[in-house]
Amino acid sequence: MTDRVQKSERARKVLGKRIRRLRRRKGWIQLDLAFECGVSPAAISKIELGQVNAKIASLIKIARALGTDVARLFRGLPYATKLKH
Repeated sequence: MTDRVQKSERARKVLGKRIRRLRRRKGWIQLDLAFECGVSPAAISKIELGQVNAKIASLIKIARALGTDVARLFRGLPYATKLKH
């Protein structure tokens, strides 16, 4: 596994944990968040577990429902610097 793939996997897991933490702070279960943002409960679960690369549109909806923005969700993630395209 390449370093880039490992960083991507770590970033997905960190992002998922952040979303889970914010959701729990609101006292919501995954179903509540899914209802509030219009993203399926299954997608919320996979995002929180770091199993998928979430669509940016979904992350925007999730961030808004949680009272934050996407930039805050991504701040400091492992891949956020020195990405080559």
